[in-house]
Formats: sequence, C-alpha cells, structure tokens
Amino acid sequence: MRIILVRHGSTAWNEEGKYQGTVDVPLSDKGRQEAEMVAERLRHEKIDAVYSSNLRRARETAEIIARPHGLPVQVVDELGEINFGDWEGLTAQEIKDKFGEEAYRTWLEDPVNADISGGDRITDFAERVIRGFDRIIQAHQDDTVVVATHGGALMVLGCHLHGDDLSCFRKYYHHNAAISVVELEGDVLQIKQLNYRDHLRGFGEKTT
Repeated sequence: MRIILVRHGSTAWNEEGKYQGTVDVPLSDKGRQEAEMVAERLRHEKIDAVYSSNLRRARETAEIIARPHGLPVQVVDELGEINFGDWEGLTAQEIKDKFGEEAYRTWLEDPVNADISGGDRITDFAERVIRGFDRIIQAHQDDTVVVATHGGALMVLGCHLHGDDLSCFRKYYHHNAAISVVELEGDVLQIKQLNYRDHLRGFGEKTT
C-alpha cells in the first residue's frame, strides 16, 4: 500500500494569513496552479483511488489531481480541517489582540492544552482524522491512493504514524500543495517522504 498525502493548494485566506478551519474557502488562482503542478508530478503514477476532505479547497485540489487518471474523488468528512471556532477568518495578530497572547502561544507551543474559543480540542480533532484515515487504509490494502486534505490533518497524521504525542504537531508541518508519501512495510505504515515541494520550484515557492 502506498498513500500520497497532499495539502490543498493556496487560498486567498492562506495568502492573507487568515485561519480558515471549517470555513469553505475555495482555491485561489495560485492554488489552482499549484494543484495543476501536483497533478503533473503525479500524472505517471499508477493511482487506484483519490480521496478528499469535505471542504472545497481540498476537493478542488483532489479533482485536479484525479482528472488525468479518470478517477472520481471520494469524500471523507472526517478528513476536514480542525474547527478554529471564533478564530476563523482572523490573522495571528488579530487572534492575539482579541483572545490574548497567552491563548495563542499555548496553541503554538502546547496544542494539547490549547483552548480555541468555540473550536475543537486537538485530541478530538486527531481522533476524527485518524478514524477517516483508517477507513481508507482498510479499503485499499494493496493500492496506491491520493488523499487531499489540510495542514492540521496532515500534522496529526504525522504524529500518529510516528507514534509521537500531539505536542509534536508542528514537526510535521506541510506547505500548501506539498506531498508526503506513506508506505506499508510489513504491517507498519512508514513516512517515506515529508513535505516534498520540488514540483513547485520556480513558482515562488522555496523548497529548501
């Protein structure tokens, strides 16, 4: 089994530094171009299925990737982004101004104990994402699949696959339109490639 994990392409809110969470923001023109670059990178892969979260920015990314392979995009609701509650639509500075420096610092440094006003606990979010991911694994034991999802979802999956505590959340950061590859070795899934961005080289994206 081989799983190609992709973070969705950029949105206007990504470009403005706003927290999106569950707000259904579409890809920007830049994000669509990034998704096309991912699709080109994966064009010659033998892909058996393409999955996406329920949010438009991930679905659009998945649809662009799936098109050369003639595959439908299958939506898994559990792969949606963390709910940032009252933080959604705000920049980091606006969150600090409205909810306090300490609340934001806790989110960055100790996410397990973060209190996102009106939003998800990261432990609940991680359980949801892992549940959706496990469904895909069970359905594709011998296949290569693409999963287009979100930065938060990919970070909790990184912790899960490496057996790390969620305090290591940011260790597995993914840039927009970055690719990670997970392969089954025996009965253990291993991350073989993390946050790969060479396909975006020359598109205003630093890849080192």
